[in-house]
Amino acid sequence: MPVIDIAIDLGSSNSSIYIDGKGIVLKEPSVVMVKDNLLYAIGERAYKQIGYEPEDVQTFFPIKNGIIDDNILCNKMLNNFVSKVIDTEKINTNALFAVPCGITEQEREQFKTTAYSVGLSNVNIIPMVSAIYCLDNNINKTNIIIDCGAGYTDIALIRNGVIENGYTYNIGGNDFDSKISNMIKNQYGLVIANIQAKTLKEENSSLLENSKLDKFINGLDVDSNEPVRELIKATDIGGVLLDYFNFLNTLIKDIYNEASSKQQKELEKDGVIFSGGLAQIDGLDKYFENKLDLPVKILKNESNIYGLGNLIENKELLKRIMELN
Repeated sequence: MPVIDIAIDLGSSNSSIYIDGKGIVLKEPSVVMVKDNLLYAIGERAYKQIGYEPEDVQTFFPIKNGIIDDNILCNKMLNNFVSKVIDTEKINTNALFAVPCGITEQEREQFKTTAYSVGLSNVNIIPMVSAIYCLDNNINKTNIIIDCGAGYTDIALIRNGVIENGYTYNIGGNDFDSKISNMIKNQYGLVIANIQAKTLKEENSSLLENSKLDKFINGLDVDSNEPVRELIKATDIGGVLLDYFNFLNTLIKDIYNEASSKQQKELEKDGVIFSGGLAQIDGLDKYFENKLDLPVKILKNESNIYGLGNLIENKELLKRIMELN
């Protein structure tokens, strides 16, 4: 039976699958809809119906804060995703999953159990920050890695491939959708859905004055409940995220101050790396360059799954990182 190498990122917001030699073969929202205890829709098909689904349909996100929240629905969701790209009855796998660096051993085993239950074989688990760190195939360096995910934030000091300090915080991009919709309601008198706020966060938020990302949006007037159209400033959306970025700034400085003088000198050369959805906010690089006396690098979206894919394509590097952690 043939064997393929497959990497899977089961995220709180989106899930991605990468196959050695093919690249990203699937990216879909991590959402499941249920009607009368039966599956109604999964992934992209379910996401497109959010806000328009029938009253008797329930919506679930099986992954929360980077860990499996609902074992049964996560199993069904992963089975659906995997079956779209491989036939596990005809193909064996070397499967690599990424997880937050701060989860428990029991939570790591949940991922393995779910993976095996859908027919994947030879399953390995790795912290996502390690995959991000290895993107340039160089482990002879010292970085602070920040993974700004939808359901959680990871921050880790990694030196020569080893996680020296690693922390997971249960705060991520999903926590700001309702805050953005509330800001627009209070500041602009406009009522919008959280899913619309999510799109604004991802596409029209900025930390830069005179941003070109300002956007007209449609909503309901808070007083008359009539449809209206308003120009929303990108910096107002970005302003909702400032407390989060200030929080990250404090964490980075704490990790730097706790590092040895040798590690600090290495960090001053190798710097800080940001990845994940919230890292894509316009102006984030300039914001942290002004806050930190360290080099700052912002990785493009999808860098996480490409980091995992890079490891399954570089098996000696993967073996080395697995041994070190």
